[in-house]
Amino acid sequence: MVSQLTTLVLGAVTGDADESSSSASMLGEGGTDMDAGSALLDALPMPAFVISATGVATGWNEAAERAFGIPKEKIIGASEEDATSMVSYDDDRAEKTLAHKVIDAPDTAHENDPSVERVRGPGGQFFVDERSLENANGERMYISFRALPIYDGDELVAVVELVEDKTEAQRRQEATHTLVNEVTSTLEQIGEGNLDARAELGSETEVLEDELLNIVAEVNRTGDRFESLVDEVESHATDVSNTITTANDAASQIDSRVTEQRKALEAVRDDLASFSAAMEEVAASSTEVESAADRARDNIGSSLDWTVDTRKVTDEVKERSDDLLESVKRLEDDMEEIGDVVGLISEIADRTNILALNANIEAARAGEAGEGFAVVAEEVKSLANETQSHTEQITERIDRIQSRADETVTLVEETHEDVGRADDAIDKTVSSLQEASDAVEEAADGVSELSRASDDQAESVEGVVSAVEDVSDDAAEIEESVDDIVSVTQTQRDSAGELGTMIDGLSK
Repeated sequence: MVSQLTTLVLGAVTGDADESSSSASMLGEGGTDMDAGSALLDALPMPAFVISATGVATGWNEAAERAFGIPKEKIIGASEEDATSMVSYDDDRAEKTLAHKVIDAPDTAHENDPSVERVRGPGGQFFVDERSLENANGERMYISFRALPIYDGDELVAVVELVEDKTEAQRRQEATHTLVNEVTSTLEQIGEGNLDARAELGSETEVLEDELLNIVAEVNRTGDRFESLVDEVESHATDVSNTITTANDAASQIDSRVTEQRKALEAVRDDLASFSAAMEEVAASSTEVESAADRARDNIGSSLDWTVDTRKVTDEVKERSDDLLESVKRLEDDMEEIGDVVGLISEIADRTNILALNANIEAARAGEAGEGFAVVAEEVKSLANETQSHTEQITERIDRIQSRADETVTLVEETHEDVGRADDAIDKTVSSLQEASDAVEEAADGVSELSRASDDQAESVEGVVSAVEDVSDDAAEIEESVDDIVSVTQTQRDSAGELGTMIDGLSK
């Protein structure tokens, strides 16, 4: 458009044969063919005016009349200063129009005023300045000025300034900015926990399309749904937290009970292991006892046989004791008879001694004639004394023998009585040994059965120990699983707590 405008304006300014020959004088110094110049500017959709290189307004189109409320007749032919006074700016920078600034510095106007921007395009360069101003009705307008220098060769002949009303676009932009800020602020408040926050727009946003305004309504509906959702989530989070707490407590109790059960199983396992060892010892002892019982049975049998033999010997001893007693009694009788004989011999010795004494007396009376007789009497006396002495010795020995015979009789009688008692005791012993043999036989059978039962019990206990060990291992695995459950439920409870904290933060 700039290129076309340059061509049109340049043709009008230079009076090219193919263009309007009168437009050059009109644009430059107020030529005669005003209709051609006006038609050229009126063809533009935005307000436009022309300032000649000498600072005179030579063009003002219909769009400018409508925008600023200033009729063309007041502008055309007026100086740039007068034309500027008709259009008020809202700041001190608006002492001159952009067209006048370009006339003063066609190539460096942007360097003299920071608000001015130079733009280079295919059709040449132009300058842009955007600002706000009030129109004749006191309304705030946002205007974008574009100044296009028109050259005839190297000579500047005029500047065409296009005025684009960006008021609506600016208001839309500001309204959009307001909407975005309001929506952003609302969402930030909701994000910070103010779930009651809702977006509210003023009348300045009425310029926006319904699609944009619907964003606010949708944000508010989203806030309503989010608040409702948070309330629901908070309720569910509370329920979940309570459930997790209950599950955690239950899991902790299960863990405690499983731990106790495992310890109890380990104790049972240890006890059963000890019991199994004891049963094995009992089984071994039972085997030894069984062997001992067998030996005892054999020994008792042997003792019984020996006792029977002893009884036979005792019977023989008893019989011999009876014979000995009879013999001793006969010996005692014989000793009494011998004593009687000895007594008789002693009596004879006494008499012989008396006789010898009498013979000595008679020999003494006879004198020498009786000496031989006296010698014989003396020999007889000596023999009688010796006999008496031996008789006394024999008597003493007979007395001792008699005494010993009496003692022997007593001992034999006592022995006989002892043998009788021993015989009775042996009878009782035989009976007791027989009963003991029967009892040992039964005990041996019972011990054998106990040994077999102990072996079976030991095997059963070993099986129970193995089963308890398996159960203990299972309990250990269950304990690990319950520990994992407790850990997971604890994590879930912490997560639920964090979720509750987050929800509380959102609801504040």
